[in-house]
Amino acid sequence: MVEGLVGWLRRNILVPIPRVETLEELNAEILRRCIKYREHKIAGRSQTVGMMAQSALASMAALPKFKFDPSKSIIARVDDFSTVKFDYNSYSVPIKCASKEVTVKGYGNEIMIFYRSSEIARYPRCYERGTVKYRLEHYIDLIEQRPRSAYNAKPVKSTISEELMAIGRRMAGPREMVKLLRMYIDFGEERLMTAIKGIQGSEISIAEIQAHLIPVNKPVKIQPILNIKVARPQFGKYDNLLTGGAAV
Repeated sequence: MVEGLVGWLRRNILVPIPRVETLEELNAEILRRCIKYREHKIAGRSQTVGMMAQSALASMAALPKFKFDPSKSIIARVDDFSTVKFDYNSYSVPIKCASKEVTVKGYGNEIMIFYRSSEIARYPRCYERGTVKYRLEHYIDLIEQRPRSAYNAKPVKSTISEELMAIGRRMAGPREMVKLLRMYIDFGEERLMTAIKGIQGSEISIAEIQAHLIPVNKPVKIQPILNIKVARPQFGKYDNLLTGGAAV
């Protein structure tokens, strides 16, 4: 059955076989070619593939009301390091979920973690063994409370590059390093490094990085209202004042 399906795909859709990097790209390419194949007309048939599919639609069974979930799902407890284990690897979650039970759904290329029906983390699935995947944003609130940990915490060292770590060590102190980590989370390392490289001189401060990273809005030019009506002067009143009269 499977071999027949693969053969049909190769003959009708996947010729030549596409070169893709991810399963998502492959699915998108298959969908594009399937849609294009609907315009094809098989030899000896008067209708296109799409027209025949539309005619056969009335005889097909209705789709299920609920989407099938192909994941491997487990209930797991988050450990004291705010990580949860799935298969042979661990994945971090926000520290507020430490010691709580979460639902982990493992798909072919993705891991999704839920707490009380809300998604709290998502990762590309790791097929190694004994690996821990950290997200710095899960720990930044705790690091802000303990700024001295910013240089040696595993979520930091396993997330940011050595180049950015070296820049953080050159700054005024741990609290400045924590601010740098917060900017890493907000803007990403590529954009952050671009801003840092634009700074002239050897001294680097958070204020200088922000000046290069956050654009200053140009002042909006306000058009003055020139429709001003000026009353015509009444010189007769001045004449009355000069002769001792009233200016009425």
